[in-house]
Amino acid sequence: MRSAFFSIFRKSPFESLLRHAEIIREVAPLFKMAFLSYLEEVPSDFEKYHNRVTLLESEGDAVKRNIRGHLPRWILLPMDKFQLLWYLREQDKILDSAQDSLHWLSYRYTHIPDEFVDDFC
Repeated sequence: MRSAFFSIFRKSPFESLLRHAEIIREVAPLFKMAFLSYLEEVPSDFEKYHNRVTLLESEGDAVKRNIRGHLPRWILLPMDKFQLLWYLREQDKILDSAQDSLHWLSYRYTHIPDEFVDDFC
């Protein structure tokens, strides 16, 4: 027996938002390792980390689409729905920036002089 009352109680979007944040937490050290591999001129390691970041970014996009697609207009939240989606967008920008940075670095391997390595790190 389904009623309108039971449709009020849905899965919380905050669980998916937390999963999206966990993906960012996984990407951060991988991004750092990829950048260090680039500076040390180890292309094989850089590509390994770059591919892993790309996979995690696409997983993050899937979580984002899931949140946006399954968030009804009438759901009761402790905050405005607009704020939730804004926060999700800002979180996703972190993943996009990490992936874009590694894409740009992968186009051309350039030797970074030792005096600039500390500035990059």
